[in-house]
Amino acid sequence: MRVPMSDREVQPRRLRVAIIHQPWSCIDPPVTTADSIALWTDEVARRLAQVCDVTCYSRLFGNQPAIQTVNGIEYRRMSVSIDRWVKAAMEKLDELGLRRKERPFYASRRCYRQFINGVLDDLKRLKPDVVHIQNFSQFVPMVREVLPETEIILHMHAEWLAQIDDAWISPRLREADSIIFCSNYFADQTRRAWPQYAGRCRTVYNGVTLSEYEGASVERANPKRLLFVGRISPDKGVHVLVDAFAQVLAKHPTAELKIVGPFATLPKSFCLSMAQEPIVQDLARFYGRPYADQLRERMTPATAKQIEIVGPIPRPELVNQFKQAGVLVLPSIYPEGFGIPIVEAGACFTPAVCARRGGMPEVVDDGRTGLIVEANDVNGLASALNRLLDDESLRRSMGQAAQERVVDNFTWDRIADSLLAEYCRVAGRVTETCARIVPARPMAAVS
Repeated sequence: MRVPMSDREVQPRRLRVAIIHQPWSCIDPPVTTADSIALWTDEVARRLAQVCDVTCYSRLFGNQPAIQTVNGIEYRRMSVSIDRWVKAAMEKLDELGLRRKERPFYASRRCYRQFINGVLDDLKRLKPDVVHIQNFSQFVPMVREVLPETEIILHMHAEWLAQIDDAWISPRLREADSIIFCSNYFADQTRRAWPQYAGRCRTVYNGVTLSEYEGASVERANPKRLLFVGRISPDKGVHVLVDAFAQVLAKHPTAELKIVGPFATLPKSFCLSMAQEPIVQDLARFYGRPYADQLRERMTPATAKQIEIVGPIPRPELVNQFKQAGVLVLPSIYPEGFGIPIVEAGACFTPAVCARRGGMPEVVDDGRTGLIVEANDVNGLASALNRLLDDESLRRSMGQAAQERVVDNFTWDRIADSLLAEYCRVAGRVTETCARIVPARPMAAVS
């Protein structure tokens, strides 16, 4: 006897999700040394794959297989053999000021056209329920053309939506069903610039895997070790930190500074061409010569002995650096979207001193989990660092609070839950179905 549909236990169909990673970086799972957005994509995709069918599109690099399945995720990689030459030539025009600054090539529909054409051909076959696009807003209307019924989520880790020519951005936002940001700072920028799309804007933060930091504690062999983690680039304000460290060392002769990260100066077209703030425009003076050389020239004989420019290191070594540091320092001048090193340090009971830029004040609870200073302020930065090095009990209490804040707000599990809830919302899944797919742990925005 046939059981009526109303009496059956109906299992919800798994969402089919396609994530289009930004094509200027590759994903080689498990991601350990790549950029923060590749890390985000890898960490979240692995969690989504437990309850969704996930396909991840990225660039083909080196000897990587074009198609690969790892941890339940199907990775499909597209060639950028033509794209990279076109991009290099066109960005040279941007650098020379021969193109309109509000229409940089990286935001053009012609940027990575070879890559996205390959993705579009594959999406026609896949027919996903949700397409999640990292940073490349120009891909939104292209996807809409081939998948008119699919829900499209644009995920921004930069402030480009409020900077790039309105005539370019408007059709892209119109076709996006949801626009998510890595911080309220970027979300609010877009809400002000595009009030008609304010209701589509959401914030989904970045996170950490707590198990990666097992064994961390508030104890430090040298609590006066300072740590910078990030691209070694003028926009990160490392030169401000080097100058401030001279004042720190004068008061704390045993202080050390480790500068960890890739030597990767951000292109002028990314941070200077549309900048209005004098402190950002002033960064132009650091272009033309290797930034690391300029940092060494700023060191005094005393600071040169206590500063180590470590460069890029494997993930296990980086985690160890967080565990050993007394204070993390992020003196960024160009607005940061979030500041993943802050939560990585917090997971290791390490408080942070950061600049009041971008989304970092949403991550550091000023006076409780760390200290916030004004950008490009050598004296202010030195004063904040000296305050923590002067008071060991304050450093320890802030480190404890930082770890608690990370546990409560910034784990990849919570980020994946929040994102999956947004997928269910835009895909129109009924409440009962969503509850069976995603744990009921919505993540509120952190003030």
